[in-house]
Amino acid sequence: MSPLGKNVSKNIHELYMDNKKSGKARGANGKPRSRAQIIAISLSAAGKSKPMAKKSMSKPMAKKTVKKAVKKPVRKMK
Repeated sequence: MSPLGKNVSKNIHELYMDNKKSGKARGANGKPRSRAQIIAISLSAAGKSKPMAKKSMSKPMAKKTVKKAVKKPVRKMK
């Protein structure tokens, strides 16, 4: 794999071409890279960041805390 440049689309193209090769030219241990991984590598190499809309969607949602029901003391009638 040759060094990646500042052009994102060329980086993506180059990584897809590397994916078609055999052996260690692919990803880790010769496994082909996923599409998401190729895009992440090409953006990182070009010094770009993902758009904000995509970033906010990829974060896990915060869990809502559920309030437990508290039993109120019962008043005695006279």
